[in-house]
Amino acid sequence: SELVKWKDKPRRKPLLLLGVRQCGKTYTINVVIGRSKIESNIHTIEENYIQTIAESKTAKEIKDEMLNPNEQLKIYNLSGVEISDTNVVATGYKIKLIMNGTEYDSKTLIIKGDLNSDGEVGVADIIKLRLHILETTQLDTNGLLAADTNSDSDVGVADIIKIRNHI
Repeated sequence: SELVKWKDKPRRKPLLLLGVRQCGKTYTINVVIGRSKIESNIHTIEENYIQTIAESKTAKEIKDEMLNPNEQLKIYNLSGVEISDTNVVATGYKIKLIMNGTEYDSKTLIIKGDLNSDGEVGVADIIKLRLHILETTQLDTNGLLAADTNSDSDVGVADIIKIRNHI
């Protein structure tokens, strides 16, 4: 936007706001110029999800992979509680962009193969996927996205094989 271009100029002139003159009121306006969306050069960020998160990553590692300042990024577990930078993230966790107390963006993290939301890909995930394929249980939306390990938009035996080969 034009404000970002202005902010990035090393020798910028003062910002002037035009409005009604001599109305007897004075206001202070705080202008925050920064990224209003979660951005990354490493991850593919979709409208609601980031599906390119590797397993066993800590919250700090995920924040470091974003272009936004770390202090503006908060990661919340499945219960909506903010996690510390040393905690491992899992499927279904949310990363939020918060500036001056206002939430600007939020994405759900998906770790391919992490169906049980523990941040790791293991035997428990294979069992959960088998039960889904056998129609004994149903995966939720996050589980379905995590289960599609080969990104073919179909959850099936090929995904079980890919998880098994991974572990």
